[in-house]
Amino acid sequence: MPNTPACERFSTGDLVAFDFPFSDGGAKTRVCLIVADDPGLHEVVVAYGTTNLRLNHDRRNAVILNSQSDWSAAGLHRATRFQVDRRIRVSMTDMRFKQNRSLGTAKVGRLLPGRIQQLMTCYSRLKPVSFAQERLGIHPKPQVHNGRRSFLGRRPVRHNAGSAAA
Repeated sequence: MPNTPACERFSTGDLVAFDFPFSDGGAKTRVCLIVADDPGLHEVVVAYGTTNLRLNHDRRNAVILNSQSDWSAAGLHRATRFQVDRRIRVSMTDMRFKQNRSLGTAKVGRLLPGRIQQLMTCYSRLKPVSFAQERLGIHPKPQVHNGRRSFLGRRPVRHNAGSAAA
């Protein structure tokens, strides 16, 4: 995929093809979500997108398009999770935006208005960080669950000794 032209503009709720960086320095082109746009600085905040809906990241910090009506209306082919707390602030002309040859743009879709409102609420709940920190990329660690999990990933059922019938 070629890089996006310098004149492309993005806004909150746009879905884009972007080389999202990993915390170890690698990157992968994936569909990502524009979480916030700052026209004054010509910057946007891009959130990580994945079709793995069972990540061990906080679901409260995610916009999950799991119903076909949601993901197809947004221009996607599969259910997708956008982890808003895993993000990076970049210039709108960043070379990591990947232009789709058939569309002629890095934009691949857009959230419906109700989902954009959910996104804005989710982003506003996050712990504030400086623009400099966001430019480096925010990569929160997956949630660590205490207690052992079964083969299917479920927590074992705890039985209270005092709740047994006499």
